[in-house]
Amino acid sequence: MAKNIVKGDDLMLFDSYGASIAYATSHQLTLNADTVDVNSKDHGIYGGREVNKINWEITTENLYSVKAWNDLFDAMMLRKPVRVLWGCKKETSKDKTVVNDDYENWTPYFLGLTPSDAKVAAYYGTAYITSLTANANTGENATFSATFSGNGKFKMLTDVTELSPAIPAPNSNDWENIPTWQAYNLDGSTYMASADDVEPSTGTTTTP
Repeated sequence: MAKNIVKGDDLMLFDSYGASIAYATSHQLTLNADTVDVNSKDHGIYGGREVNKINWEITTENLYSVKAWNDLFDAMMLRKPVRVLWGCKKETSKDKTVVNDDYENWTPYFLGLTPSDAKVAAYYGTAYITSLTANANTGENATFSATFSGNGKFKMLTDVTELSPAIPAPNSNDWENIPTWQAYNLDGSTYMASADDVEPSTGTTTTP
């Protein structure tokens, strides 16, 4: 039975293109069912309920790094939902780490799988960044936390071709030039930045 237990270090949030957020210390996924009362004379003394809405939320806590913070800040300022991925990381070697540059970042287990192999514990959806908090205490490492509030479905990934735009192939050597958060319009189409979109953290126009 123990082989079915997932370690907390292996389960995490990934950005829109399948890369882990730098220096994460904790991730939390919460799903809630909002219910409404359903009562009638037929219910007698017992109250009835039915599910009205399913809400979901993901939080991440990280050591503060400039790029990770700026990417989240810029995505939040767009005021549009971004794609999030949730699942186990693909890399399993105990002797290799991101900090020591063995990997550019952690990547989801489903990267590189064929559609028939991709039914693993992986989920995705779009969410608004509704909270971004930085903490800077004297004598300690600075940290930040971010909250992603779900916008619509949060579903199991059963076919990697469901992801549009596609996430990069595994072992990409160009992660620094890959955007981290893909924004979406309300109709579900991908959001393309214009010259009017200015990144507050850099003063430059955004790139999708």
